[in-house]
Amino acid sequence: SDPFRPTMEEDMRAWAHRLVAPYNGNPYRLGYFSDNEIVWWYSAMFTYYLQGPATNYTKQTLVALLREYYADTWEGFARDFVPPAGVSSFAELLQSSDVRTYLRAGGEGIRVLRRWTGMVAEQYYRLAHRAIREADPEALIFGDRLQIYYDSDAIRPMAPYVDVVAT
Repeated sequence: SDPFRPTMEEDMRAWAHRLVAPYNGNPYRLGYFSDNEIVWWYSAMFTYYLQGPATNYTKQTLVALLREYYADTWEGFARDFVPPAGVSSFAELLQSSDVRTYLRAGGEGIRVLRRWTGMVAEQYYRLAHRAIREADPEALIFGDRLQIYYDSDAIRPMAPYVDVVAT
């Protein structure tokens, strides 16, 4: 729910140890899925984190990415997106829980959405890889079971952190 939270790696390691312990060293286990059918869709990832509270580290990371991508100019962001009514700055976007931020027709916002999806996916798979490897260094890591439809920008960052990609 908040992959950029500073304690997330520690939390994932604790979960991996609890879930893997019964199977560690079992000759019948091949490996582990890190999750099941995560929704790696551009717009879903974007709106999910925009609706969160300002205290959510991943939302803070998203707003920081938008600021960087648009050189801290709200006008640049507004050329690519239709922001929620009454929101006219990145600071207000961070504070808002109104998820009605849409891609603007004819804009280039999909580029930053692709980058965002890749950032979240890489953070997730990096942390899952570390946690599972620590809990059971000999097992295969399958990543999460991908749905039929997924964004390739979320799958490319997975490659260095898994032994098998499962769909």
